[in-house]
Amino acid sequence: MQTATRQSGLPRYLEIAARLRRDLASGRWQPGERLPSITDFAREFGVTPVTAREAVKVIESQGMVQCRRGSGTR
Repeated sequence: MQTATRQSGLPRYLEIAARLRRDLASGRWQPGERLPSITDFAREFGVTPVTAREAVKVIESQGMVQCRRGSGTR
């Protein structure tokens, strides 16, 4: 399966992950604050929920957020 790319040459989910990292670093969300849902992120970035979920998984693997099943991402 080939992943769609943008002008940067990166897969879209990696572009979104980079944007989320910048937003977190800028203080858009406070530590411990619940982040928008995957569905909300998908709408915001104009992608499918699968792509938005992959982006969140990237920043979770980097220790920037914690995903808790049933209670969202913080």
